[in-house]
Amino acid sequence: MQELFAHLPSWFGDALFLSLGASIGSFLGVVSCRLPEGLSIVTPPSYCRRCGHPIAWYDNIPFLGYLLTRGGCRRCGGHYSAGHLFFEIFTAFLTWIVWRRFDWSWELPGALILVWSLTAITVIDAREQIVPDAISLPGIGMGLFCSFFPGGVSPLDSFLGAAAGMGLLLAVRVIYARLRGREGMGGGDVKLLAMIGAFLGIKATMVALFAGSITGAVVGGSYLLLSRSSRHTPIPFGPFLALGAFLSLLDSEGIVRGYGSAVRWLVR
Repeated sequence: MQELFAHLPSWFGDALFLSLGASIGSFLGVVSCRLPEGLSIVTPPSYCRRCGHPIAWYDNIPFLGYLLTRGGCRRCGGHYSAGHLFFEIFTAFLTWIVWRRFDWSWELPGALILVWSLTAITVIDAREQIVPDAISLPGIGMGLFCSFFPGGVSPLDSFLGAAAGMGLLLAVRVIYARLRGREGMGGGDVKLLAMIGAFLGIKATMVALFAGSITGAVVGGSYLLLSRSSRHTPIPFGPFLALGAFLSLLDSEGIVRGYGSAVRWLVR
């Protein structure tokens, strides 16, 4: 695929994937709002949640639509959340990073699908403390399908990554429940790591789990300490798994090298 697009200037790719990312971010904003409520993400088209007035296509143009309407409904004047604009900008930025990392390679489509899925899951899990099966289960299938593209993980590695991701967290969930008499991890996290494994393969998935666990322990522990909350306060693990997967996607070997260097520095 690189040979096919090699003649295109880099600025074209930057503009294309920033625009694509913003459009996907606008759609993911709808997904993150409707999916937890059990609503269709296809119909009806975008509408004002206050008065029900349909939003015109030109007001749905990423960035521009929000600015032209000043972040409000043309009919009732009700304001839209600035989170939608942030979602578009954030997803555009992530998409651009992935494009810069993989260029026009066969790994790019799978990497984009993974990152977009993780973005939606992060927002939903942070808000609702659920990882929707409607994203993670099809994501496992997409990861296995993308493994047949050249240049990335092999189909066998994809299958083993999904199986190891699901099996490992499922074992942790069962053992914790038996030892403590209550659940410490949701089933959605198990399926999420299986999805990550299908895209990244077994080695990079273990790196993602490690990075996500370290980040979750630091951030979650700091939150509980600063907020003086009970240690039983539920903290969603999905966003940290998603962060670990994103970092591992970009450079799993770099994470391993960095960890090794840190350990050697500490034991000197």
